[in-house]
Amino acid sequence: NYARTPTPTAQDGQYGAHFWLNTAGPETFSANGYGGQWTLIVPELDLVVVRLGHSREEQKPAVAEFVSSIVDLFRLPRRGQAVETARSGAHSSVPW
Repeated sequence: NYARTPTPTAQDGQYGAHFWLNTAGPETFSANGYGGQWTLIVPELDLVVVRLGHSREEQKPAVAEFVSSIVDLFRLPRRGQAVETARSGAHSSVPW
């Protein structure tokens, strides 16, 4: 829980104990490194996503979108239940 607690000086509570908070939805946290390296932790899904690679600074938003889209693949809804994707906030209903 210490890693998920925002630091007192963090803008909008986005950073805590060397981790960025809520990067791929609520209750997620990540360590973001040089050149687009990411370690993203999603406790509710028992999921850790690691992205190794080198990307230029202008590619940073696309890398963040890519990592969030991986998490969205694991957020499978039950039949007829709506699901909210982390990257868009959009809702969709799955009929199966």
